[in-house]
Amino acid sequence: MFELTLDETLAQQENLESLCQECPEGNVEIFHGNAFYGGDRILKTYANLPPDYALKGVVPHGVYLSDTFIWHKEIFSPLPAAFYFSEHLQKNYENNLKKQHVHKRLYPLSSPFLYLLDLYKNAPKPERDGTLFFLTHSTHHITTAFDPQVVIDKLHALEQRYHPVTICLYWRDFQLGCQKPFEAAGFRVVSAGHMYDPLFMARLYHLLSLHRYAAGNDISSHVFYAVKTGCPYLYIDTGNVTRSAADPKRLALTLATLDEPRIQKIKSLFQEPSDSITPAQLELVDYYLGAQYFQSPEGLKQQFLDLEPLYELGYNTPHYFQVSSPELSAQLDEVPSEVSAKERRFLYNYFAKFWPGNEDVFEIGPFLGGTSRAIALGMAANPQRNPETKFYTCDRFDEYYDPQQLSNFLQTSFEEGRLPADLKATVETSTSFLEVFQRFHENQPYSAFLVSQSQALPDYPEQVGQLEQEFEPPDSQFGAVFVDGCKSWYGTQYFLLKMAPHVHKGTIFLFQDYGWYTCFWIPLVVQRLADHFEPIAHVGSTYTFRLTQELRVETVGDRLPDTLSTIDKGWIDDAFAALFLQAHARQDTRALAVYTLQWGAALAYLGCVDEAKATLVSLLTQPWVKEVEPFLKNALMFPTYTGQRDQIPLFTEQNYHHLMQQLGRFTAKKIKDEKLAFKQQQIESLQDKLAQKVAQTEKIERQKRNLARQLQEYQDALHDAQTKLAALENSKFLKMQRLWLQVKRSLRGGDH
Repeated sequence: MFELTLDETLAQQENLESLCQECPEGNVEIFHGNAFYGGDRILKTYANLPPDYALKGVVPHGVYLSDTFIWHKEIFSPLPAAFYFSEHLQKNYENNLKKQHVHKRLYPLSSPFLYLLDLYKNAPKPERDGTLFFLTHSTHHITTAFDPQVVIDKLHALEQRYHPVTICLYWRDFQLGCQKPFEAAGFRVVSAGHMYDPLFMARLYHLLSLHRYAAGNDISSHVFYAVKTGCPYLYIDTGNVTRSAADPKRLALTLATLDEPRIQKIKSLFQEPSDSITPAQLELVDYYLGAQYFQSPEGLKQQFLDLEPLYELGYNTPHYFQVSSPELSAQLDEVPSEVSAKERRFLYNYFAKFWPGNEDVFEIGPFLGGTSRAIALGMAANPQRNPETKFYTCDRFDEYYDPQQLSNFLQTSFEEGRLPADLKATVETSTSFLEVFQRFHENQPYSAFLVSQSQALPDYPEQVGQLEQEFEPPDSQFGAVFVDGCKSWYGTQYFLLKMAPHVHKGTIFLFQDYGWYTCFWIPLVVQRLADHFEPIAHVGSTYTFRLTQELRVETVGDRLPDTLSTIDKGWIDDAFAALFLQAHARQDTRALAVYTLQWGAALAYLGCVDEAKATLVSLLTQPWVKEVEPFLKNALMFPTYTGQRDQIPLFTEQNYHHLMQQLGRFTAKKIKDEKLAFKQQQIESLQDKLAQKVAQTEKIERQKRNLARQLQEYQDALHDAQTKLAALENSKFLKMQRLWLQVKRSLRGGDH
C-alpha cells in the first residue's frame, strides 16, 4: 500500500489553508515536472526504485488532450526520452519534437494513477456516498472565473441520488477564495493539495473512493482518474467561463486547446447521468491513461533503468571518453589500434559502468586487441561483474596487414619495450598476428577471463565450407557483442545468423564500423532490422544499439538476403534518407558526411557509377565535408570494396585532383563572393548607423535651437519684467517725491 491512508487524508481536510498553501518545487528529478502531483514517487514506489532516484525520461503530469500543444519545458528538457500514455500523445510529441528540431526517444507508459491504484488494491474500501464535484480550475499563470451561483443552482438541481455534493477545489482556487460562496451555500469543500505535494494523487484517490459519483464543469485529468476509481462521471455545463493571464501568449495557448473536437467528443460521452460506467467510457479512459502499457514492477523498473546509458552516454558527452587516471589512460593506449582513443575510452566506460556484469561478452575482429583491452579492463573494473563471466574474442588473426605494414605499425611498441625484440623477426616474415595479440594481453588483470579463438567469417556465399576455421560462436549467452570483423554484407548476415541463438532481448550490440565510410552494409543491415535495434549512443564510428526483441534466425534470413543486389535500390535510397533525417534531428554533421559517403559507396557497389559520383561530389559543396577530410581522397577514389576484398574504383587520381581544383576555384570564388557580401553588409550597416547618427544629430540640433529660442524668450520676458519693475519703482519714487513736496509745502504754509 502507498504511504497515505484515508484517515490521514480526512484529517488533512480540517486545515485546507495549510494543505493549499504554496510549497517549494524542489525535488530530486532532473526534469522537475516529473514530480508534479507525486507522479514520480508513485512510479518509483511501484518499481521498487529508491526515492532519490531521478527518472531519465519525461513523464506527462496528467492526461494531455490537445492535438497540438506540448509544454515547451518537456520538449527542451535535458532528458533523452519522453513517455506517452496514448497514440494521440505520441503523435503530438513527434510533431512538436520535429518542429523544434529536438531529438528524443519516445516510449509508451501507463499513467502513474494506474500504478497508484495497484498500490492501493489491498487498502480498505470505504462506503461510497454522494458526489465529488470538480470545478474548472486556475493555475499559477491562468485565472479562471465563472458565476458561482450558476454552479450552485445546477448542483442543487441534481437528482437526490447525487447528494450530498462535495466541492473538490484546486489549491490555486482556494488561495483565490473560490471556496467562500460554496461554503456559504452549505457545501463541504475539500482539496487534494498543492500540485507540488508528492501525495496529491494519493489524496485524490482517497477523496474519490468516498464518493458514489464524480462530476465537474470541465474535462481534464480528474475525469479519467474518477472513472478508474469507480465513480461514474457526469459533465455539467455551467455556462460561461472566462480565463485571464498576465502573459497574453500563455493565455492564447491555453484558449486554443479548449474547444478542440477531441474535448467536445469526451464531453458528449459523459453528459448523460448514469449509475454505472459504460463500456465506451471505460474504453476511452483506458486509452488516454495507457492501460495497455501497464507493466509488472520488474518490467517498469527495467524500462526506467534502460534509459540510464541513453542519458549518461547520449547527453553527458564529456564523461564517456574520459578515464580517471593517467595510468589507466596509458594502459588503454598501450596496444596499437585503428580505433580512436575516444572510442576505446567509451568502451572502457560502458563496460565499467553500464554492463550488468552477469553475462559473457563477445567480440569479433579485435586485430591486435586495442578494443579488447578497453572492454576487458572495463569488465574487470565493474563492481557488478560475476567472476564466472568470460570475454570471448574472435579473429582470423592472419592476412590483414602484410608483414612490412604490420612491422611499421608495431615499431613504437618494439622501441618502447612493450613487445619483446625477438618477436620482431616473426612479425617481419609472417602475416599472422596471433602471437602479437597474445603478448599484448598476457599477464593483464583480465587475462584469466579473456578467451581468444582463431576463426574467420565468410565474406561471400561461395566461401562457406571452404575456410579452414569457419566462425562458430561459443556455447554461451551474451549480454554484449562488439562487432568489428564484419567486413562485407554477407559476412554481417552470416554473423547475425550464427549469433541469433546466443543473444536475447536486451543484448547490447556495438558496431564499430557503423560510421566508417566504406562499410555501408552495417547501417543498412541495422535498418533492415530497425524494429530489433534501438540506438543508444555513438562515439566516432562506433554506434551502440540495444536488442529490443528476440533475434530469430528466420527473421535474419528473411530480411538479409545473401547478396545486396537482390534488395530493391529504392529501399536503399529510402534507408539512407531515413538516416539523414536522424542525423539532422540530432544535428550530427559528421553522420551527415559519413552517410553521404556510405550512400555513394553503396551505389558504386551496385554498379550505379554515375549516381555514386554525383552523390559523392554533392558532399564537396556541403559545410560538413570538413568532418571527413582526413579520408576524403580515399573515399572518392575507392569508396568501398567487394566481398573478395577487391577495391571498387570510382575516381582516378587525375580525376580527383581535377575535381579538387574545380572545388578550389569554386570555393575561392564562393569565399570571395561571401567576403564581398559581408563587406557590403558592413557598409550598409555603417551607412544605417551613420544615417541614425545624422538623424540623432539633427534632432539634437533642433532641440538645441528650440532650447535657445525658449531661453531667448525667457530672457526677453525677464528683461521686459525688469524694465516694467524699474519703471514701476521709478514711478513710485516720483510719486513719493511729489507727496513729500506737497507735505513740505503744507508744512511751510502752516508756519505762516
